[in-house]
Amino acid sequence: MATAAALLRSGGLSSAALAEAVLARADALDPGLGVFAHRTASLARAEAARADAELARGVDRGPLHGIPLGVKDAFATVAAPTTMNSRVYGAAPAGRDAGAVRRLREAGAVMAGMTTTMELCCVYPDHAAGEPVSRNPWDTGRWTGGSSSGSAGGLAAGLFLAALGTDTGGSVRLPASYCGVTGVKPTFGRVGTDGLFPLAPGLDHAGPMARTAADCALLLTALADGWTPRPRPMAGLRIGVESRHHLDIAGAHPDVVRAVRDAAEVLAGLGADVVEAELPGFAGLVDAAEKTSWAMARETHREGLERRPHTYSRNARAQFSAAAKAGDPAGHRVLIEKGREDVARLFGTIDALLLPTTVRPADRVEELRSGAGLHRTRYTRAWNALGNPAMSVPAGFSRDGLPLGLQIVGALWDEATVLAVGETFQSATGWHLRTPPDGGGP
Repeated sequence: MATAAALLRSGGLSSAALAEAVLARADALDPGLGVFAHRTASLARAEAARADAELARGVDRGPLHGIPLGVKDAFATVAAPTTMNSRVYGAAPAGRDAGAVRRLREAGAVMAGMTTTMELCCVYPDHAAGEPVSRNPWDTGRWTGGSSSGSAGGLAAGLFLAALGTDTGGSVRLPASYCGVTGVKPTFGRVGTDGLFPLAPGLDHAGPMARTAADCALLLTALADGWTPRPRPMAGLRIGVESRHHLDIAGAHPDVVRAVRDAAEVLAGLGADVVEAELPGFAGLVDAAEKTSWAMARETHREGLERRPHTYSRNARAQFSAAAKAGDPAGHRVLIEKGREDVARLFGTIDALLLPTTVRPADRVEELRSGAGLHRTRYTRAWNALGNPAMSVPAGFSRDGLPLGLQIVGALWDEATVLAVGETFQSATGWHLRTPPDGGGP
């Protein structure tokens, strides 16, 4: 994205030409990938023409000016319907832009379309029932992950250069890992959620997605009031690696474990002080976060489930029904509050924490028949409940050639360190430069 921004200002590229290139790729590839819920080609052409005219007059809105953007089908927009891949919501545009969408468009971003999501951002597609499933550009027999499915798949395939996602239990980070791109879940409250269709309002985050940590930092600068990136040299930075609940567990994929260990060695070689860290009570915290999320989601949809159950899929009804058995909410709140205290103490001794993003590489599409599995959010969900910033960056490939993600977690409100660690790691590695077999786009 930064390269395209420089070319737009030097005259080596026009926004109109860039828009046409990504629109042509969408024409060719999207029927097989399922990136877009709604394409906004006419709007993209108009916004690109305006960007070119403004830049020619010396009006520069910043590094996003003229850059094609995908927006998850969970944000209100004036340009297209917001459906959350569900019949629960109508098919008419909202009549206004969500705050995050408005900020990116005011920064000059060119809206390529609304990207696909899981049903209501939480329900796994029922492959057996023929429900649409986003396909991973690295292997179209695999899923992109979710729920910011199209945002990650479209970035990997080169159908836009930046994207906006949401994350309630890992929905930015999981698909970023599966698709070999970068995604950030900021601190809870850093990016406004006005105009974001709610799932679990106490856990919902809006976050940037791009190829690189540096590009995500540019997006976050536009999305968050008063936030700017801050360089952090690795020398003297103390980075923890948590093994007990993340690497040394049954079911952890050996390629995932290797990628995290290798990343720690890279950062140590760059001057960081890498130490073993521990998250006490982590398994209980994950369970409490999972059940709290589903209880909140069920409350969000309680009226709809009672009055219009036919608008929810079979999978949705089953999962919301299971959420009614989530256990003692007060007990979950106690565990989460205890987790906040433990994590705050941990970040009193370290600057960042390294974890896997996922337990294993991307699932095969036919595996989705089994429904939601805890393994998919085991490493991500707790950070939604705690609110800490967390990012997934590409960190290698499995023996099957599938992308693997490294998760970097920071102290509350310290996105700057998280992004700095990610950018430094990417400056010393080339995983984020790899593209899917067709070349990954313009």
